[in-house]
Amino acid sequence: MADLHCLTTRIGRSGARQSACRTIRHHGGKRKVNGVVTAVRQLGADGGLSSYRLPIQPALALLAYRRTCRIFQQESVPDIVAQIVQEHRASNPPIAASFRLDQQLRQRRPPEVAYCHAYSEDM
Repeated sequence: MADLHCLTTRIGRSGARQSACRTIRHHGGKRKVNGVVTAVRQLGADGGLSSYRLPIQPALALLAYRRTCRIFQQESVPDIVAQIVQEHRASNPPIAASFRLDQQLRQRRPPEVAYCHAYSEDM
């Protein structure tokens, strides 16, 4: 996680959950940070300027904002993960833009789980 601090006259409500790619200078070097702005916090204001803190986290951090209960039967763990990721990619543009699951490297079929109950999980 990285924090982006900014000084501006205004920040829109749409600041959170937006994709972000920033190059940060730190101790003379550069560091590229990719992720999603997960919150916008005002630190203070002076005159017409306000200071904000914007945490940047990996796109998968957005999964914490959704809780669900599900039952999977006769599916392998990689298939369950693929199904959940595909659902999030279809309904969440920041995840779709920054995350892709490639299962082509699987050499053999993993065993199926007879019953998997995900209760109030953040998925």
